[in-house]
Amino acid sequence: MFCLLMVASIVSIPPSSVAETSGILVESDLTWSNDMTITENVRVVDGGSLTLSNADFSVSDGVEIFVDTNSSISINGATVSPSLLDESDDSTTILPKILCLHGGGDSATIFQSDPAMQDLIEAVSEFEFIFVDAPEEGGLWIRDPPGGKDEGTSDPDWADTSISFLDQYISENGPFYGILGFSQGAAMVPVYLAQSSFTFEMAIMFNGYMPTTHHGLIEIIEQNAPFDTNSLIFEGEQDPFAYGSDELAGNFSSPRHVISNDADHHLPFSSDDAFGEVVDFFAQSASTSELEAIGVGFSLIIDGQMHTSNSTITGADISSSGSLYINNTALDRVGPIILSSDDSSIFLEGDSSFSNSSENHDLQARAFSKIEWGENVTGSAGLTNKWERRVAGQSLVFDAIFVTYEITGMYEMELYTNFSNQDGISFIDGGKERIVEIAWSDDISNSGPIWTEQAIVSVTEYRTAWNPASSSIGNYGGGQFQLSWNSTIFANSGTPYISWDSLRAVDSTGMVVNQTPLGTSLLMEGIVTNSGSAAASFAISCEEVGTGADAQISPSFPSALVDPGQQGAITFEWRSSLLGAESLNCEILTPTQLADATAFGGGAMHSNEVTWVEDSNDGDLTFVPAIIALLVGASIGGYFLLSIYRENNSEEEYNKDPDGQS
Repeated sequence: MFCLLMVASIVSIPPSSVAETSGILVESDLTWSNDMTITENVRVVDGGSLTLSNADFSVSDGVEIFVDTNSSISINGATVSPSLLDESDDSTTILPKILCLHGGGDSATIFQSDPAMQDLIEAVSEFEFIFVDAPEEGGLWIRDPPGGKDEGTSDPDWADTSISFLDQYISENGPFYGILGFSQGAAMVPVYLAQSSFTFEMAIMFNGYMPTTHHGLIEIIEQNAPFDTNSLIFEGEQDPFAYGSDELAGNFSSPRHVISNDADHHLPFSSDDAFGEVVDFFAQSASTSELEAIGVGFSLIIDGQMHTSNSTITGADISSSGSLYINNTALDRVGPIILSSDDSSIFLEGDSSFSNSSENHDLQARAFSKIEWGENVTGSAGLTNKWERRVAGQSLVFDAIFVTYEITGMYEMELYTNFSNQDGISFIDGGKERIVEIAWSDDISNSGPIWTEQAIVSVTEYRTAWNPASSSIGNYGGGQFQLSWNSTIFANSGTPYISWDSLRAVDSTGMVVNQTPLGTSLLMEGIVTNSGSAAASFAISCEEVGTGADAQISPSFPSALVDPGQQGAITFEWRSSLLGAESLNCEILTPTQLADATAFGGGAMHSNEVTWVEDSNDGDLTFVPAIIALLVGASIGGYFLLSIYRENNSEEEYNKDPDGQS
């Protein structure tokens, strides 16, 4: 070992590389062709190229080899593997630990000594099983409701005592690679996963069930499920609690559900036909945990290019946003290789092979990453698929709020429903990462070699003020459409878009009117176009431009119904109470349900200017009141003169004597 380290110290800083406090910097062409141990981080940048050629390269625990977008690394005829600790030194060998939760009313000692449990411990010696006692009285993880099991509880904190106990135990004795539960211990597993910050690589539940009488706990589980933890759920067909395993499995993304024809309420014995499936599950996990058990592992982070040929790479975490060219290369305990970008690509050629990949797939790619899997390339096989494509943070963007929809055809999700938020956005499955394509292992029998998602989005309710349920217009949104793999999907089909063409004052023949007498009603005509793909029933409001006051129009809010691809007319009458030039500014009233007020179009339009004048007939009639006044005055004067005359005439008659003499 001393000689090897000396070699490494000599060749790790050649003239064409630079030693930094944080590692080795490669900025030009560099070839390493001697056996060596890489003990420092390596950065290949600025067009640099690093070649590992025809030698054995051991990489120390935690070392990162990074290649930037303009650089490359080549591995030709080489072996690249972790630097293993001295396995003869028992003090440095730590097996991955499994935290074991006994059944309700039992104890750690009873569970550990159970014959079936002993069969499992003996069969999977790659793991260390740690047994703990439940903190609640009577050996319970979840205490019974105050009124008995049939009454139930609604308290989401009902299991806090056990959660706090496990948190403290793990912080003092961890880390733990997996968690295992039997009976009530199995029921405790999803409760703990939903409420603790500690995570596990695997979860194993024997003869379990969901704590359905504890409604508060169930609600928290449902808020956090499904769990991505690699999981196994075991049930015995002779177990009276067997129904609970299906409920448990429903809370995990990709559970392995093992059913024993013979088992009762206990773990499978080594003689049980289902025992081999349980052991196989541990074996799959052991292939990835072995490196963790001896405390080693290194990373290859490729933003540029990596070329390999006739080589072996063992125990590396490989992630790439660039391009990987793998030819005649054995990849052991490497998978899944992560293609972290839609622009990533991988070309697997020749007799390249995967073995002992974790997480049940050899490759994990983004939705649009390029994957070429050569004809002679072999995967880890068994239950490990070739690749998975995934999307994360996917959202539907609607123009309106509270649009409800459902999706069918997603992986392991029969039906999904949701609605758009105040911004018109709805994150599919809360934005969680989900599988959209699986290239099955050659050992798995399915309908075809590759399953590809063909999910359908159905808009179930999309109503606004322009298409209320009481109208003849149906839901907006286009009914159904295929769910794409894009991160953001704009669901704006099947909606209207209204825009102004004109707004004019017209006469009965349609000619433009520019002047009209005060006190008359003027016919106004607005022309709009619906360039969208759905009808709209909408109204407008108008104000006078000069005064800024609401216009005197009838009806107060003129409206129209315009079909998609059509023009429509809005007609109404306008009266003004002031002489002079004036025009209207009319605005389309858009639905308040829109996340963006302009999503359906709208806007305002000015009319032509109209001059309001006095009626021309008013000047010809001004003499009429004078004539009437004159006639009335003359009548009164004549009547007065006639009265005087009659009075004088009467006096004369009165002063005559009987003989007619004065």
